[in-house]
Order: sequence, then C-alpha cells, then structure tokens
Amino acid sequence: MRLHFKDYNETEKIADPPKTLSKENAPEGFAPKPGDLAVYGPWGNVSVFYKEFRYSKGLIPMGHFISGLENLAGMNGEFDAKVEVVSKE
Repeated sequence: MRLHFKDYNETEKIADPPKTLSKENAPEGFAPKPGDLAVYGPWGNVSVFYKEFRYSKGLIPMGHFISGLENLAGMNGEFDAKVEVVSKE
C-alpha cells in the first residue's frame, strides 16, 4: 500500500489510508513502542511510531516494522512510502 506520510508530534509519522480500515474486534487502546504500526480509530489514519508514546484509547495495533524505521524517522516534511505486509509464519 502506498501512503503519503507527514510527521505528527515528533513521535510518529501519519498517513490517511486509501480506504477505511476495519476496527472490528479492536482493543480499546494500547501504548505504542518504536516501530509499531497502528490505526487511530477516531480519525482512521495509519501511524508508524518512531518514539515511545503513552497508552492511547482508540489506538489499534496493526503490526511492527522489521526494517527501515530509522529511515522513516529521519524523513523531513511530507513523503510517500510503500508499506508491505510480511507474515511471520
């Protein structure tokens, strides 16, 4: 999925997905760590955290970056990035 990211709060990069992601069976919230990929339910945006953040109600964990986080964190301004899902089977 190709996404257009921008920095938010000097803690995460956020992007709007091309379509609404399901919140079915989502937890009430969680406390993200660097590399966590999440959806913020109330806004529907995708977040990639590059710094730790407090527990946030409405934040839905979606996965964890296995590579490239340092590159993503170092990006300034707005940028496009391709996000690929890799299974850990």
